[in-house]
Amino acid sequence: MKTLRIYLILLLSISSFRALANTSFLRINNGVNLHVGVYEAYGAAKMDAIYLPGYADVFTNHEELFDKLNQQGIRVISFDYPNHGKTEVTIWNDLNLTTFTELASYVEEVEQKTREDKTRPLALIGWSTGGLLATRILQGLGTLSKTRNITHAALITPGVSVYTCVGDKLCTITNRTLTHDQSLMDRPISPLTPLTRPKFGAALMLNAHKSWENALPSKTKTLVFVAGDKTDKYAKSPQIKKWVSKQRTKFKAPVRAIQCSDAFHEMHNETNEYGGDQTKNNITNFLKNRIVKTQGRCRSF
Repeated sequence: MKTLRIYLILLLSISSFRALANTSFLRINNGVNLHVGVYEAYGAAKMDAIYLPGYADVFTNHEELFDKLNQQGIRVISFDYPNHGKTEVTIWNDLNLTTFTELASYVEEVEQKTREDKTRPLALIGWSTGGLLATRILQGLGTLSKTRNITHAALITPGVSVYTCVGDKLCTITNRTLTHDQSLMDRPISPLTPLTRPKFGAALMLNAHKSWENALPSKTKTLVFVAGDKTDKYAKSPQIKKWVSKQRTKFKAPVRAIQCSDAFHEMHNETNEYGGDQTKNNITNFLKNRIVKTQGRCRSF
């Protein structure tokens, strides 16, 4: 009986985190060979979600969030940017030579090549640089919004306003400035600093500026997550809150927002003390049109 109990505990612990990607490579016309991951829903998929990672990030860093979405019937698609993870590039399609328009076209091609049902609702989830890219796509960059019905968008610390020198000393990206979760401190980070891709950095700044001058669509429900005013070393939290306010007042966009005080930039991979599980659960509940709850350090604004 004791052996059976131990076996059941082990089985439950394994099955409680099941996110497994069907990975492949998708060669784009300009020669980039994108590493793509598709995380299938448990049972029949009721919604697709495209997850756009951050700078120096890979999609496999976010499988705990993907698993929560999969459990709710949401199929997740993501990919690694040029010079990130397993995506293959040449000197001619380095990230430093990549525009945001081209990144938006990569999103469109990945969506088309992984599509199962064009009529299925589509959500965009973006973190940091991915949050800015999702914002610009919603504002009309590219054609994705014309070919799919984007019903929801979750923007996690989006780069609508970023620091010129991000992260730790010498403008380096470090796990210890991204999250309080000590179990994530050994994740590889590459490129180590945005300073090695100055042209892309300039494109990011330009699109951040454009995000203030264009409206989010009224047809898309949008939820924005903001980290601490002083603890986010990448995006400027006070400015993101002003951006949210402008979207609401000037453009009448249906934007909800949550801030978790003292949380670091990677909110959905934070410890529970700083709203990690709460953020993941709220993303899932939001996409499922359920009540978004806040408590502790996290408050709606």
